[in-house]
Amino acid sequence: MIKILIIEDDPIDRMALEREFSDLNWHYVLADSLVAAQALLEDQHFDLIVSDYILGDGVALGLIRSHQVPVIIVTGMGDEEIAVQALKAGATDYLIKDTEGQYLKYLPRAIGNALLRGKLERQEHEQRMFAQALFDSAGFLTNTLDLDEVLGNILWAVQGVIPCDTGAVLLIEEDVCAINSSFGWEGTPDLDILHNLRFSVKEIPELRHIRETKEALLIPDLANSRYARFSENMKLPIRSSLTVAIHLADDVIGLLSVGAFAPDRFTNDHCQRLQAFAHHAAIAIQNAKLYEASRRLAALEERQRLARDLHDSVTQTLFTANLTAQTLKRLWEKDPQLVTHEIDDLVRLNQGALAEMRTLLLELRPSALQETDLAKLIEQLAETLRGRSHMEVELYTSGRCPLPAHVHLAFFRIAQEALNNVAKHADAKQVSIELLRRLDQVSLRIMDDGIGFDLEAVSGGTLGYRSCGSVHGRLG
Repeated sequence: MIKILIIEDDPIDRMALEREFSDLNWHYVLADSLVAAQALLEDQHFDLIVSDYILGDGVALGLIRSHQVPVIIVTGMGDEEIAVQALKAGATDYLIKDTEGQYLKYLPRAIGNALLRGKLERQEHEQRMFAQALFDSAGFLTNTLDLDEVLGNILWAVQGVIPCDTGAVLLIEEDVCAINSSFGWEGTPDLDILHNLRFSVKEIPELRHIRETKEALLIPDLANSRYARFSENMKLPIRSSLTVAIHLADDVIGLLSVGAFAPDRFTNDHCQRLQAFAHHAAIAIQNAKLYEASRRLAALEERQRLARDLHDSVTQTLFTANLTAQTLKRLWEKDPQLVTHEIDDLVRLNQGALAEMRTLLLELRPSALQETDLAKLIEQLAETLRGRSHMEVELYTSGRCPLPAHVHLAFFRIAQEALNNVAKHADAKQVSIELLRRLDQVSLRIMDDGIGFDLEAVSGGTLGYRSCGSVHGRLG
């Protein structure tokens, strides 16, 4: 029902307006002053105001500016300047009273036009707000991969475009539904119980229907539904609710639900808006799952790499050291003078294995790898190479320069891969490693006297070369 506030201090004009409105299908309330009108506006909602321009306690222009309600000015002062002032102030229309009361014939049309214009303006405003909320929600997807934060932000955006008092995102895993994020329940006595609540989707017909059909569930009045007892037990004053599915293709992975403390709050338009946000929530959940899967894969690959390094280097070195130790025993029994050289080899092998183990232990703790000085890390790599081969390894480092974490790690990986390639393929006798650090520049140079290669010929070839190129590319 349309509700109109009429402000008129002239008794005769007020009676004329009453007669006119009695024949129209609009509910109206009369006020004879601005003070009385102000009191009514603070206590009630009106769809339109019809007001005299000048009243006993002031001019209606102030009323126009202070309330977001369409206003039609009706006055006996047929002055063009006054009409311009009223329209500039925000009046929807301007009618001039005449002695014959002809203006009353035009009033219904003016009211109809004003109501239509107000409705269109509200719809346009709501659409702009909805578009902005969707834009903000889409931005949340790229700002962070923290699922709880993204879903909380999406709920925040929902509040701006859907008239709700509560809201929640529920995630479904293996038929078990649980609340992930929520708002509006802060004062609920059993809030902890609510957030720890777990229930089976297949045991609740309505939720099972949402999962099977992906259709929205709109409950106009919870008091007349099967959820009334649940709402009362949880001390939730919710009277109406709207729930939509969060799904990826045919897989329903969650629910997005809003509630209101009054019945009949939600419409089909609200349903369509909520489904748009549910689509963003689905993308956020998928991103989080992919990110977690990539983290698990990266951790698995790192463990496999460490296992290969342990087998290829430390295990082989310790095996060789064990054979050397057994040989030393036999040599000692034959001729102690022959043992000296073998002991040097044994010491070298053990030192190399120890350095390799230290490096691997650091890699098991990424934070320790980041905290260890780059020169110290490369020194351990050099010691490892000495232990694994008979090469002469020279290391020269100078200066200090703080590096971002990813650059620090990249220098270590490049040096590690380059020295591995030297040990496996170069057949070198001498290796030189040079690490120069200045305030704004860091350079790493590794040279050997072994077999070279055609850079262009291997540009798409060996894994080690591609690994170095990949790390270097990430730095660029």
